[in-house]
Amino acid sequence: MDNKKLLYEKIDILNLSFPVIFHYDCVNAEDRFTRHWHEKMEFLYFVEGEGEVICNGKEIPVNPGVLTVINSNEIHEVIAISGKLKYYCIIIDNLLFKAMHTDICEARYINPIYQNLIIFENRIEKDNDINLCIDNIVKEFNLKSLGYELSIKSYIFRLMVILLRKHTYTTITPNEYNTRVKNLDKINSILKYIEKNYNRNIKVEDLCRMAKLSKYYFLHLFKRIMGKPVIDYINYIRINKAEEMLLNSDANITETAFECGFNDANYFSRLFKKYKKMSPSQVKKDPYSK
Repeated sequence: MDNKKLLYEKIDILNLSFPVIFHYDCVNAEDRFTRHWHEKMEFLYFVEGEGEVICNGKEIPVNPGVLTVINSNEIHEVIAISGKLKYYCIIIDNLLFKAMHTDICEARYINPIYQNLIIFENRIEKDNDINLCIDNIVKEFNLKSLGYELSIKSYIFRLMVILLRKHTYTTITPNEYNTRVKNLDKINSILKYIEKNYNRNIKVEDLCRMAKLSKYYFLHLFKRIMGKPVIDYINYIRINKAEEMLLNSDANITETAFECGFNDANYFSRLFKKYKKMSPSQVKKDPYSK
């Protein structure tokens, strides 16, 4: 994790001759991951369990057979709802699509993808062509037979064709993309501040000054990028911190509420139940909670 960008994840493709990362992941319900973003395109293909991917504040339900497409510069995290959530992760460097000589295919299709100007749908389900591509990519990575890199590359290109034809969400101009990245950098500094100061009194006016934006524009920009109002996001962070504290410390519910920035233990309990669908006392059987 880059220290300058709390949620920014620098992904180094170790083998530039074959710029694809592939691995099998398992997330438990009790795991907590910080939301992050990166420039690379990422595919998450779920094979077991129930959960959700939070992408730019949007909650995307996932289950076996669902493919989640993480476009460039989208803030995301994976959460298991219960038990274990298992999935394959495929991260692609845009270098994979570049050729030695520019042709019509590169000019019309590859360059817009390479420049992150094509935004694909985040959730894809019940697409047999997509599933077949992913299954073959997984098989080739696992077997590593002669020529597996070439085979994987062909399936990735096939996957991109299917996405272009059937699952393109929108396209943006280079200026729109640059504005998107600049806005993401502004919001990222705010997220870093909230992460460090969640237990203090955070004023929206102070956040606006930090971002050098008017209150009106800041509130709209934050909600557009994160998918929820800034106050809801602050409470979301506080509730997650509180859950960790209830599970891993001796503090009772009232102490936890105050430690996580809440001045009213009753309000904290109501908010906790709203976000976690259970009361704090169900997370931690606290004799002082009643």
